[in-house]
Amino acid sequence: MRIPVAGPDLESILRGAEILSKHWIKNERTTLYLTSDGKYCCVVESTGLSTAQGIVMFTAMLDEEPPQSLPFLDEYADAPLECDGLTRVAHKRLIDRGIPHRFMVGRIDSDFGRGYHGIHYWIQLMNGLVWDFALPQWFGEADVLPRGVFAPEECQRPPAKAGGL
Repeated sequence: MRIPVAGPDLESILRGAEILSKHWIKNERTTLYLTSDGKYCCVVESTGLSTAQGIVMFTAMLDEEPPQSLPFLDEYADAPLECDGLTRVAHKRLIDRGIPHRFMVGRIDSDFGRGYHGIHYWIQLMNGLVWDFALPQWFGEADVLPRGVFAPEECQRPPAKAGGL
């Protein structure tokens, strides 16, 4: 079950909460908290690249801790689908199992492989971890490319001194 929260309610919910995980993608940070009443609270906030830093963009209260892996989606690892189709299949399977997540559409900006810079689709779990099997389609089979569930910040290059990735 997902319940959106914002404003002063969020401050009172997070008072005394324990941070379980913190993950970031280029323009946002996702933090998962365990609240004093045993619930899980996901907070997504801006890192300042596209909107003002610290702006809360999304919140949700969860009854269960988000999964660290999704083995039931492994059967789609080699499916003949591109990122949009693969992400739609994963989205449907996650809905069927009642697993809260975000269906993400964005741009990948990378120097890996063929240097694809187009639109990409992936799943973000409420703990900030990402599910994506399609990156190798665009960047080749480089050893550094993640597949499946991974922490997004572990595969991003730090900003160059001149600015940008």
